Formats: sequence, structure tokens, C-alpha cells
Amino acid sequence: MRVADRALGTGRPEGRPHSRPKLGRHATDEKIPLWGGCPPNASGLHSRPLMCSDTMSMLRPRVGSQARLYARCYTFSMDPFFETSFGGLRVRFALKDGDLFVSKDDLFAAVSECFTEGLRPHAAMFVDTGLSMLGDGEDRKVALLGGSVIGAVIHFHAAANLLDSLSGFTDVESDDLRESSFRVNTLRRWYVDTILQVDKHFGRTFMDTLHSVKDRLDRINPPLIVHVSHTEGFWTAECDELGLVTEAESYEELTDRVWAVAPELAHENLPGFDVDRLRLGFQHIQAANINAC
Repeated sequence: MRVADRALGTGRPEGRPHSRPKLGRHATDEKIPLWGGCPPNASGLHSRPLMCSDTMSMLRPRVGSQARLYARCYTFSMDPFFETSFGGLRVRFALKDGDLFVSKDDLFAAVSECFTEGLRPHAAMFVDTGLSMLGDGEDRKVALLGGSVIGAVIHFHAAANLLDSLSGFTDVESDDLRESSFRVNTLRRWYVDTILQVDKHFGRTFMDTLHSVKDRLDRINPPLIVHVSHTEGFWTAECDELGLVTEAESYEELTDRVWAVAPELAHENLPGFDVDRLRLGFQHIQAANINAC
């Protein structure tokens, strides 16, 4: 279950909220390869706050041991976009219908660069298969990517899911796949930090990002609705799909109980349901006062 779900009240109670990394103001012209021998999280890629004019501003960000980043941001009155780079590869972001998207071609080029020579010919298969499994048609659109350039874009959360999946092959027999996965993890960490810059450029708040993630998850993996009521000092939860009815003296105790039994009930009452993808949405209802005049 994603941590973003927990922050929005729809995920597992044991999740922890994300913390936003601090932004630094360091710069360097030193040329550093995309990946080195440093372990994950040895150093981050944090850029100073963006200051964009109506034309263009050039940023010199802090550079870690695994990547070099130069960012340019443009603001157009009709459709804004943001351009940055991973190593020497351009990566463009666009705001479409109030939501954030990344160029599919740019993401593919960055992923391909992370793959070893032996796996690079199969990069397109990994990307397309991953996007098909992790999302739906609404994750793919077309948007302005600079000037009069229009291209295919992918929802930023779908792209993050893809990078997270591709960076998870670290315990496999294939040396090529394992090495490629470690390299994609560098791209994944760069991507997470870059999203903070892009959100700042477009004026998106952290809550905007969380709501965007929730809306996407609700679309591709709708939660099972748990109706919650409070009467006579007790909290009650009911879910018809799960065959669930339970009560507790506090709301926190109630949600803990629901999550404790929900996976088993889903397995029993929903044949073929993927329990690992279980999401719950708690909706409060007002209990009727049967003694009212």
C-alpha cells in the first residue's frame, strides 16, 4: 500500500507520511558520471528554489555523486512546461488539465541510458509492459512540451511507479538486469527530487500532489467503501463487499480492526481479488435518531 494512501486516510494505518527533502544552494561545474559506487541515499540531488521569469531562468543545482543536473524553466501564458536534464538527457514536464505529466520519449531515453548494453535493446518492452500493467489509458495524453512541440506524456505518478518497479530487480541471477536495476534506482531518486522542483514551478502544493495521486489510484484501483457511523458511544464499520461488520470504542481502534480482518475477508468473499492491492475508503454516515420526534 502506498504511503500517499495513508496520508489521505485511505491506506493502511501503519504507513508513514513522506518528508520533503530540504533544498540546497550548492553548485559545481565538476563533470560526474550518472552513477558511481555510492549506495542508495548516500547523497541526494537538491536544487535551490526556482525563480522563474516570463522568459527563462537558468539554475545551477546541488550535484550529488551520481548525477549532474541543469534545469531550465519556461512559463508560457497558454500551457506551461518545465525542462530539466538527467545527465545529458533532456526531461520535459507539462501541466495538462491541472495535473502533472512527463514526456514519454524523454523518460524512455533516460531509462534506456540506465540499462546495460545487453538489455538496452529490450528497454522499450520493459517500459511499455510496465506502463500497461501499472496504469490505464488515462495515464497517457499529449501535451505541449515546448514552443510548438506537442508530444506523448505520462502521468507523473505512473512514471514513478514504473521507475520503482524497474529498480526492484536487485536480487536476480542476471548480472545485466541487476546492474540495470541499480542504475534505474539512481534515476528514480533523481526523479523524486525533481518532482519537487516541477511542483514549485507550476505552483502545485504538496496537498495538490497527494490529491492527484489519490484521484489516480481511485481510478485504476477503486477502494472498497467502509461505512462508518457513531452512535451511543460506539463506532461501527460496515462493508457489504467484504461481509464486514465490527465496532469499537474509538475511531482509531475501529480502523485498526478493519485493516486487521479486511485481507482475510477479501480472500474469502472476493474470489480472484488481489489482496496486495487492497484499498479501503472510510465514509462517515450520520446515524438516524430513531427516538427523534
